[in-house]
Amino acid sequence: MNDRAFDEAAWCAPARYAGRVELAHASVAVTGATGFLGEYLVAALRARGAHAIAVVRNREKAERVLPRDVELRVADLADTPALTRAFHGVDAVIANAAVISFRNPALTMRTNVEGTRNVFSALAHAGVHRAVLISSSAAYPFSLAESDENTPLRPLRKLSFLGGFANAYGVSKAEAERIAWRAAENHQIALTTFRPCGITGPRDPLLLATIERFMRPLVTPFPAFTEIGVVHAGDVAGAVMLALTQPAIASGRAYNLQGHTVTLWQIADAWARAGGHAARLRVPIPVPFAMRYDDTRVRRELGWLPRSLDAILEEAVRVRSLRPE
Repeated sequence: MNDRAFDEAAWCAPARYAGRVELAHASVAVTGATGFLGEYLVAALRARGAHAIAVVRNREKAERVLPRDVELRVADLADTPALTRAFHGVDAVIANAAVISFRNPALTMRTNVEGTRNVFSALAHAGVHRAVLISSSAAYPFSLAESDENTPLRPLRKLSFLGGFANAYGVSKAEAERIAWRAAENHQIALTTFRPCGITGPRDPLLLATIERFMRPLVTPFPAFTEIGVVHAGDVAGAVMLALTQPAIASGRAYNLQGHTVTLWQIADAWARAGGHAARLRVPIPVPFAMRYDDTRVRRELGWLPRSLDAILEEAVRVRSLRPE
């Protein structure tokens, strides 16, 4: 353990920071490593020479989707002792695992809130002093104004039957952040949180699948005046790597990852430019809705630059066209 190419002290409490940390030979654990974003996080760590440790519930699934040189450690978010064992000896943890269930808001709340509590309890028991939490822009309350990192997060409240489906994820992520920040303060954990919006990529099961489905007919109704943030999963992973290598800057900070603020109409245009199957006629259906989150801080402090919308869609069309029918 003494031949590491990074300053071990820089992983610990903020007061001990001393410049940049290299990831080569560092051991970094990732929860939710077999999920959509998790695979990008593992790939980013491996590309930088880190020892990636996937903390997973299902070893068989992990063996199917992750490279063979990724160490697997089995632990459920509900099992604090197993998480503690999984985090033993690591230099940092990326807390990425989460659930979003529109049919079961109680499951979303329980997994994301109690799971985060257990993860940070395990960090303290394992003596890990560096962590990155993947939160979400959904942690902000709905607003017509642009939200920055100083905007208060959603309060914890009992979910109504009608509102639970829409709000459980956002409320759970906001409460998970509060739990993480309290644990970081109490246990001297150098914490960075990221709040991405609209994570996408070639195998995105939500946004791109929806665009693909809407663009298939010759004539299709299509939302107009709807603005969202679009950020590639690889760029989210890149932001996490920037934070891990610049702890003197990123510790104690929250960062929005908006990527590009675009309309769904602009996404469909980029899809067509990239060669994706395009409807001959889109009938605009006014859906005036905007999700705007200022990510100036991460660009300025960490030097983060997300790839363009056209680059995102060109990759998506190319990869999705290779799928077996």
